[in-house]
Order: sequence, then C-alpha cells, then structure tokens
Amino acid sequence: MAKADETLENKVTGEKVRWLKTARDTDGNYLQYDWYIAPRSQRLLRHYHSYQTETISVQSGALTVDCDGTLHLLHRGDTLTIQKGQLHQWWNQEDEPVMATVTVEPALNTETQIEQLFGLCNDGQVTFDERLPFLQQVVLSEEYDLKVVGLPEKTNSLSYRLLTSFASILGYKGYYPQYSGERRKIEVTLPYIRKQAG
Repeated sequence: MAKADETLENKVTGEKVRWLKTARDTDGNYLQYDWYIAPRSQRLLRHYHSYQTETISVQSGALTVDCDGTLHLLHRGDTLTIQKGQLHQWWNQEDEPVMATVTVEPALNTETQIEQLFGLCNDGQVTFDERLPFLQQVVLSEEYDLKVVGLPEKTNSLSYRLLTSFASILGYKGYYPQYSGERRKIEVTLPYIRKQAG
C-alpha cells in the first residue's frame, strides 16, 4: 500500500516515484507524486484515461510529451494538464534526468497500477525493450483506467471475454499482492463518477 514519502524504483525504465499525497490521504480526490525519469528513457506506450486528468509540472530537465499528436517540450517551471480521453505518451530524450511533480485526479487505482508495473519490471516479468506482453497489457487495461493504443476496447463481446479468460488461465493478473500489499480498489461506477464531478 502506498504511503506518503515512500519511494519506488523501476530498475528497467530508470524511473523513481516518491508519493507526496496518496489516494488515502486525499479521500480519493487526487494522487500526487514526485517523478524521476532517467536520461534517454524509453517512450511510454501511447494511452489515455477515461476518467482522469493528469497534470505534469517539471522541476528540472526537459520532458517530451506527445498529447493528442502535439509535441510539448516541458522545461523547469512548465506545466501541462492532460485531459481525460487525450492520447499521450512521454519520454526523456535528453542527457540529463527529469524531475517532475504529477497530480492525477481523481486518484482511482493509479498508485496500485504504478506499484504493479514497477514490481513486474523489477521481477523481470516485463522488459520495455520487448514491451509489455500483449495479454498482460489486456489484463492491466481491464483492471485500471489505462487504455493502451492497439489493445481491444473493453466490451461485452464474446471475443473480448475469451481473451481476458485466456490471459487469466495463463496466469496474467491485474493485481499481484506482493507488489502492493493490502488491496485498495475503487470501482469506477456511474455514481462514483457523478460524485467526483460534483
């Protein structure tokens, strides 16, 4: 479970995250963390969030963000808010590291998602050179507000149910307890969305 001032490291991507405000601290209204991105980092997979906005405030270095096809080069003091539904990916193409503060609203299960991805990387289950295994992507996308380009949309179709069932049979999960400890899951339902909007 995420706790303020705790630091996580992803040994594959060279990222570090230090929690500033967790979902528990803010009653789920937002999640905030300091974010270290190593020089010459890999590009994050293009994705969007259906229910969340993401604000990146750069403290040092230069971060490249592709947001809906527009490239932004963010330097110290620059802030970019990525609205829900906007396709985006980021990378550090410079020789210096990036330090930024990220605020995600509402928090939903984002801290657990980050813990899961970092844990999978550190255990050698995910290598970003080979990208996330397809079925692991499907399961993580199903579990969190993370819609990766190229994955089938979540539907009630038989083919999608068969795909997620096949992933489960092969052992792919959206949640591994060894990476996050006690589970805290927010279900994204219409009443919850209306509460956040109000």
